[in-house]
Amino acid sequence: MKKLLLISSFVAVAALVGCGSKDKAATPDTASVSAASHVGAHEITESTVKYTTEDKKEFTLTTKDNFVTATLVDNDGKSYDLKEAPAGSGMRLEGENGVSVHTKGDEGVIELAADKSFTVKEVK
Repeated sequence: MKKLLLISSFVAVAALVGCGSKDKAATPDTASVSAASHVGAHEITESTVKYTTEDKKEFTLTTKDNFVTATLVDNDGKSYDLKEAPAGSGMRLEGENGVSVHTKGDEGVIELAADKSFTVKEVK
């Protein structure tokens, strides 16, 4: 019984020592991957999407943070600041006074007021 207890404790210690050295070896790799991902996260790229209605009104949606926030410019040159909002599907951005953009694929709806809604299609 004493031999079994002694052998099992040696096996347990050996397993812990072996696992400990593997964890230490993996830590620098994880840190370098993590540091690399943080560097890429700070890169700013501007993205612009243009939309048009059937009657040729144009809207431009511009973002610098992958549509977390964006600026919508209408056909008259008026701009609206928008922020990401929950959507059942697609992408939804909302601003003040009921202004919103809800898109899915290359189609969407732009609302500038409660009674001013436009069905739009992305211009490619």
